[in-house]
Amino acid sequence: MSKGTSTNLLRKPNSHVRSVSLPTKSHPEFLQLEEELNKIKAWELTAKAAVSSTSTFTANTIQVGLAGLGEVYSSFEEVLSLSTTKQALVGCRQNKGLVDEILDGTLEALDIFRTIKDALPSMKEQVQGLQSALRRRRRSSDEEFVSMENMADAYFCFRKKLKKDMTSKCLALLKKMSKQYCSSTLNLAQDHLSMEVRLFNETRDITILQHLLSFMTTPVQPRNVKWALVSKLIYKQGRVACKGNDKANVSEVEAVDVALLDTISVRKVSSKEITNEKLQAAKKSLEKLENGIDAVETKSEVTFRRIIQTRVSLLNMFAN
Repeated sequence: MSKGTSTNLLRKPNSHVRSVSLPTKSHPEFLQLEEELNKIKAWELTAKAAVSSTSTFTANTIQVGLAGLGEVYSSFEEVLSLSTTKQALVGCRQNKGLVDEILDGTLEALDIFRTIKDALPSMKEQVQGLQSALRRRRRSSDEEFVSMENMADAYFCFRKKLKKDMTSKCLALLKKMSKQYCSSTLNLAQDHLSMEVRLFNETRDITILQHLLSFMTTPVQPRNVKWALVSKLIYKQGRVACKGNDKANVSEVEAVDVALLDTISVRKVSSKEITNEKLQAAKKSLEKLENGIDAVETKSEVTFRRIIQTRVSLLNMFAN
């Protein structure tokens, strides 16, 4: 995705976005939260339209979404600071089901974020290990080729384990977040509280965490498939995805797979020496992935802290 495209992802939504609708007499804080929610809904539609059905979002696209989610929670915090909000929430403390559902929503988001945040450094360490292996390479000897192949295999094994571990930890929580809404909303007599809970449901319904998880757990191609054919297939998918654009619209994780498979397959299939051009392509892809992980780490940390603050505010209101 080009830089120009990424900067426009959180603009105001077009007519195809199902916007949040609030009463005209709402507080400015509610209207600001509405605007942030609609922006991130528009971001998701734009991002989905920019990728092929076989590609995950790029790190750049994901960090824009994370920044948008951070703004949503920041606006939500402003809504929580309103005296009318505090009164409404304090008044519903006897409704244990509603209180639990509201608090569980923030806890689930934090659990997923914590799992992702813990995994990102390990992923970056693997990428840096591959970079070091490529920098140490001096000649196209059989010994060095085997070393590179082993490093690539180790990286792919790590990715498979990462996918298995993160899926088992996060999948159930993601499904719960996408399906569970505060059921008491339909019977709330207070308009302000009803609006508050409805907006909280909208906040919890944002799918950026699913896209971030997909980015990190991109499937690894089967080891028994000829690597040259896999590389050609992924390149073809990239060209189809970016038809009319300057660069293949595949994620940084997928691009590294392409580069590694292509680099090793030259020697693996045709017994030719690994060309400097392919090595440079692999180095460039790894550098982009490392930078992408750094950016996602930074945005994840900011958003994680904002969700913590929201949960703390909610806990204080229900406790006092």
